[in-house]
This record gives sequence, C-alpha cells and structure tokens, in this order.
Amino acid sequence: MLINPEAEAMNKNANYVLIAIIVIGIGLLFWFEPGRNSIQPERKNQNASPESLDYAAERENYSIYIPDKWEEKIDEYNRIEAIITVQDCIRENGFQKAEAKIVDINQERLLSFLEKYYHPQKGVEDEWVIQYSGKDNMYLYFFKNTEGGVTEASLTSSFRNYVSMAYREELTEDYNRNLYPIDEQLENFPLEDCDNMISAFCKSIGFSGDIHIIHRTLDYKIMKDEAEELHQNGTKTKPDYRWSPDDNSYYCTISQLCNQIPVIPSFYLTSYADILNAGGHKCLLNSERIASFYVYDIYEIQYEEEYEKLLKFSDIIEQYKKYASIALQDYETVITDITMRVLAIKQGGGKYKMTPVWIFYGYWENTAGDVKGEHAVFINAVTGARL
Repeated sequence: MLINPEAEAMNKNANYVLIAIIVIGIGLLFWFEPGRNSIQPERKNQNASPESLDYAAERENYSIYIPDKWEEKIDEYNRIEAIITVQDCIRENGFQKAEAKIVDINQERLLSFLEKYYHPQKGVEDEWVIQYSGKDNMYLYFFKNTEGGVTEASLTSSFRNYVSMAYREELTEDYNRNLYPIDEQLENFPLEDCDNMISAFCKSIGFSGDIHIIHRTLDYKIMKDEAEELHQNGTKTKPDYRWSPDDNSYYCTISQLCNQIPVIPSFYLTSYADILNAGGHKCLLNSERIASFYVYDIYEIQYEEEYEKLLKFSDIIEQYKKYASIALQDYETVITDITMRVLAIKQGGGKYKMTPVWIFYGYWENTAGDVKGEHAVFINAVTGARL
C-alpha cells in the first residue's frame, strides 16, 4: 500500500494540535481550582474620605482597613489634609501586646567603645552623676536615677560645639535645619558606614532588638557657610575653625522599635517640635568617631502572644474631631500627617505597657497669617483616649 507522505504529515500535525488543546484545557482546570494560585486583592481605595471609607471584614485572626490619606474639612477653623503612616503588619494583625522595663546603660562596654579615640579618664562622681573626660575636650556623663542605676547618658566634645554653631534646629530667628536634608548620603561617609557605627554604639550601651534611624545630613560646606559664634557681648563672628570634608557628619535620631514602630519618650506629649523625626536618643558622628550623643531610657521589650484590637480608624478620626470642636477657635489648624508611634506607659513595679498612639501632627496659624506654630494631638489607638 502506498503512503502519501504529504497526507501523513497533515495527520501528525492534527494529532499534535489535539494533544496541545487537551494539555492546555487540563492546565486551565487546575489554574481555576478554588484556593490554588489565587492572587490576593490589593487594598481598596487609598485616598479614602469619611463618606467612602469601607472597612475590611474581620478575617480568621484580625484585619482593619487604614487608608493612606485622609482629607476632611471639620469646620471653619479645622481641617485634615494628611498622609497616614503605619506599618502593614499593624493593618493586618493589630498591635502585639508588649511590656517593657528600663535597663541600665552598660558603662564598661561604652567606655571600651570610646577608648580608641577619646581615652576617657574618670573625674567627679557624686550621688547623681559620674563624669569622664578625654581627647577633644570630651565630657561623658552617666546620670543616676533615684534607685542608683544609670539609665541616661550624654557625651559632648569641641567638634560638637562647632557643629552646634552651624546647625541650629531650634525654631528661633536663626533656625536653619531646613538647609540640611534627611537621609541624603555624604560623599565620603556612606549611610551604611554610619549605620554600622551606630549599631556598634547601640550594642555597647545595651540596646537589644531592632532600631530606627533618621539621618540629618550635615555637609561641611553648608556648615562652613552657616557657622556663627556668639560672644558674650552679643556679637557674632565666624568661628576660628578650619572646615574640611572630614567634618561631613550625620546628626541621627535613634528609636527602638516595638511592633516595627518607633518608640518615643513620653516627654514629647508636651514638646511638638519635629515630632515626626522624634526619638529618645541622639547621636552626632562623622567617619572618624561619635562626636556627641544623648541616650534616654533603653527598654527591654517582652512580647505576649495576644494582639491588641485597634479601634477603627473612623473612630480615631471622630475622637480628634471632638477635640477640635472644643479647642480655641481664633486660629486655623491643619493636620498634615497622621502617624503611629509607641509610648511606654508606666504601670508600677518598674514595668511599662507599650502603647500604640496615633499622632495628629500639623500646624496652627492665626487669622492674620503672620504667626504659625506646630500642632500635635496624641490619641490612644486602642482606647481612643486623648493623651
């Protein structure tokens, strides 16, 4: 029997097509099988308004919808035009309960860390402070608490004093903090090197767990132009100091993290300056050394298995609106940022409850528009109480 090669090839091609169709069909059945390879839906509208806000239903563990932005005119004097900052783990799970205690600074390890550059020598000690001095007119102070432990420390130096002449963050007439950007990398001092030095410093004083660092970048050329030395007679001159690239520095705010959120000291409840970059610990450093620092209350944080159930964000907004309705009405208040932070609330017996709070931060301005200041309201994220 003669076989037509052309017809045989066509039959083979038809078989291949049929097999391919069957394979694709089986694959599609598996693809659409419930619960397999499903794509998680994105969060809903990111620019929610009070009228359109739609909370996600509670799932197996916990879920709450928090928008990324909130805009609302409350009344003639109060409005919100805010970016909302909160970690995704909070949106998904709430806030894992945690307690903490304050631990003493490890004096011996800190002195060892500072030895390479400063060679600290012990000086005066009394019932409240232990003092050391060293190279570059360095002074180190360990401050004792009422129980005799050391939970607070500071270091200053001549270089720190010159930087203070050039970087002025207080909101006075010679304020110039806005000239120094945040988290901008210096040419001869990478941010990675800065963070490694800070990590070593934190380890030496007894930090445990993760930290959050905000870097204020101090370029030596800007500091050279801005530096002013104030004399006792009230006059100002350029300081007798030769600035160089080696003086490039970072002025850092360091915060411990609880539930991936920065912990801030309770004294910020009455101090609103730069609250979004606030933290309990400050550190000035260049590529050579740490030139100054201030450390206040190091926490040893212990987590529980349970999670706090946060109030719905609309309820938090309502709490702020209640406050705004009874506040003074002779100036305009605008909220530009709503962010979550953690406060350590004293419980007694040396224990602290780590408490999530919403900070409504912005500015107030008088009706004439010639006087302006910071504005901050703290609201407990669990109870809704204003702090």
